[in-house]
Amino acid sequence: WIGLYSRDSGINYQWSDGSGTVYTHWDAADDDDDFVTGECVYMDVNGGWRRADCETPLPGALCHIPPPSSKPHICNETPCPFTWLTFENGCYNFESVVEKRTFEEAREHCKHKVKTSDVLTIENETESHFVLEQLSLSGFLHHSVWLGLYFNIDTDSMDWVDGSPMDYTNWADKGPDTKLLTADTCVTIKGVDGVWHLSSCMERLGFICKAALGVNTEVKVEPLNDVHHDAIPAAAVVVAVLIFALLAVAMWFVYKKNSLRFRGLSTFGRAYYRQTSSQATESDGNVLITDLDAYSGEEHAR
Repeated sequence: WIGLYSRDSGINYQWSDGSGTVYTHWDAADDDDDFVTGECVYMDVNGGWRRADCETPLPGALCHIPPPSSKPHICNETPCPFTWLTFENGCYNFESVVEKRTFEEAREHCKHKVKTSDVLTIENETESHFVLEQLSLSGFLHHSVWLGLYFNIDTDSMDWVDGSPMDYTNWADKGPDTKLLTADTCVTIKGVDGVWHLSSCMERLGFICKAALGVNTEVKVEPLNDVHHDAIPAAAVVVAVLIFALLAVAMWFVYKKNSLRFRGLSTFGRAYYRQTSSQATESDGNVLITDLDAYSGEEHAR
């Protein structure tokens, strides 16, 4: 075993001691096999890194005591939501690098995940190295992702989505000429080198969400079909009332239908009774008359 592991099903990997490095050495067979699963990493006999289930029995592990260092590192015991990584003063979520969204869709997605969250902003070179390291560990080194940087037509300048000052840039050459930019101008960062590039805001790319450390980082569950949670109880009440009303109407129709049927059966019964009664009376009368004639004949013979 080596001290590299993932807390989000292989989206992001981090070292157990919190140290950071852009160096990786994944085994080619592991990269080519889409069915390889596991959240822990071991080094095979050839020195390549491979994923495996953390409960898999292996011969042992390589132990290491890191020297004291003042280098910024990832701290696991921080007030960031689960599956988010902490670095310096921010919380970062790399799960969305696999998604494809426009710039505005990416912003909405981040805002629904955590309060104060938005698309990634980069304040300095150290933060840029951290982002590249995570993209490399996640296997997305050759992908481009959105930066929270766009052309603001109101100020005629490139602005961060959180309004922070642009003290750090990493353009391939000099910065873009804002006189040539349009309202549909956004910025991406390449995972392989961290260089910034202009792009149409309507392109569909992966992205990274970033939130302020320890400030309103409560996780928000995304509402289904854009229905707010406040409206769910009221909607449930309305649905219950409608169901009750429909049941009442259905029962009323069943009652009316059955009452008409019973009334028809009752009328038919009375008519049948009258008919059978009258027929019986006439029959009885005929019998009496016949008997009377027979009796009279017998008396006459005597």
